[in-house]
Amino acid sequence: MTLLEVGHFQFGRSYECKDGTIINMREYLDGWHATIDNLSAAGKVHAGDSFGFAMAEPLLEGDPDDALCSWNNPKEYVWFVGGWGPERNRYVANAIRKLRPLLRHDEAFSTLELRLNGETGAFRDPVESASVDPGKFLWGDFPYGGAVIRDMGVLMMVGACSGFTELEDDMVTGMILADLAGHIINANMMLPH
Repeated sequence: MTLLEVGHFQFGRSYECKDGTIINMREYLDGWHATIDNLSAAGKVHAGDSFGFAMAEPLLEGDPDDALCSWNNPKEYVWFVGGWGPERNRYVANAIRKLRPLLRHDEAFSTLELRLNGETGAFRDPVESASVDPGKFLWGDFPYGGAVIRDMGVLMMVGACSGFTELEDDMVTGMILADLAGHIINANMMLPH
């Protein structure tokens, strides 16, 4: 029985852009807390008091994507994790385990897509959300929507969240990745003038 230990992942990371802008990932993700609260108040997401997020390192065109090919080794593909609330570790573990099937099926852009298309065998070794020990979770696929790839040609973002319904997880992950990509694209002056 292989276990995933959430405490072994980076809750603090920084991403440095070409213009010298440094994005503190913990602060960046914490900045989404109020937005998610507003989405919940507006009835757009069914948020509880906990949230978890995981992502691979943003890849610029030409960067090696070796980590993304390591779908069964989260220490290789998980660059940053974060979240809040008393169940943060459980939701972070769910997000990490949602990335596993998405990375294995590189022709898909989300685990929601895999679910909606009824891909046979898309999810291997399915696991539940429950912790087997504080901070430790069974390793396998968490077979729900919420992991998303945002491919913008020169930039690829891969992330997942957990804390809402799987449709809402997909939407929130997409918004976070798109917003972060916007910061990176602007700071790296990637848009043609």
